[in-house]
Amino acid sequence: MSARGDLVPNLKGLWEKLDTRLFGPADTRLCAWLRIGFGILATINLGLLAADMELWFGETGAVPYEAGRDSIDPDTRTLFSLLPKTGPGLVACGWLMVASGVMLTLGLFSRVNAALVFVWMASVQHRNLLLFDGEDIFFRLFAFFLVFLPIGARWSVDAWRRKQPPPERAGSSWALYLIRIQLVLIYFSTAWLKLSGEEWLDGSAMWYVTHLEDTFDRVALPAFLTEPLWVLKTTGWLVVTVEAWLVIGLWFRKTRRFSIALGIALHLALELTMNLFLFEWLMMLGLTSFLRGDEIAFWKRRKKAPASEEAGESVETVL
Repeated sequence: MSARGDLVPNLKGLWEKLDTRLFGPADTRLCAWLRIGFGILATINLGLLAADMELWFGETGAVPYEAGRDSIDPDTRTLFSLLPKTGPGLVACGWLMVASGVMLTLGLFSRVNAALVFVWMASVQHRNLLLFDGEDIFFRLFAFFLVFLPIGARWSVDAWRRKQPPPERAGSSWALYLIRIQLVLIYFSTAWLKLSGEEWLDGSAMWYVTHLEDTFDRVALPAFLTEPLWVLKTTGWLVVTVEAWLVIGLWFRKTRRFSIALGIALHLALELTMNLFLFEWLMMLGLTSFLRGDEIAFWKRRKKAPASEEAGESVETVL
């Protein structure tokens, strides 16, 4: 009975700590960093779409509206069912998308524009599904999660208009943890799928990847890195190992910084060698969601008391 009696308070204490972590106030410096980084990427993404609205979403383009609806679940919703389907009105919609991305980056009506970016991204994806892939799903989810964070509390036009000192913490952290969980699920699913087949185990997958000229042509690698089977097998296993490690290593204090650096190194290597548009940059931004606010605002941290903050870090955990 005593052991059971001790277990109940321990579980209650653990639940209270978890509740505080997940639903306690979020660090506004980290939220502002994520808003700016995502806003820049979203503006680039939406800007390239806006430059060819007629081609991708017009009635005389690659996929007319009715053909686009036939290629997707009819229950999906898109603003293009209400907006102009061709002509100057369609082009104007494209630049409205870009304007939402720019205002999100600047922090003007931050949450409103995060919601608008989410709606625009969902709308273009549901208008022409054949143009998009998993990267665009992560873009859409990232925008959705930002809506529920205090992204305009600092480093923004919103904060400047309030003319008050920005709070260090505000709102709730649960959406920040959803970004982290989504990122980890991406690593978990890719590692799991690679281990479930033979191609990544015998090295043939890396051979195919390195010989896709339309994707793997950023940097001309020497033959000794793309031809020997043992090199390809080692590289393939290294990629799978890093992805599997990140699923766990990102969550613990002692391995968090190392895991973030390892993940960024992986994505920089992929960015240098493969044409994957903005996916690698979005993943690297997601990795920085595991940082602390004082690590983001490092220039201010150095002015204060780095020794005391480092001491405080010794008792900190991500969860």
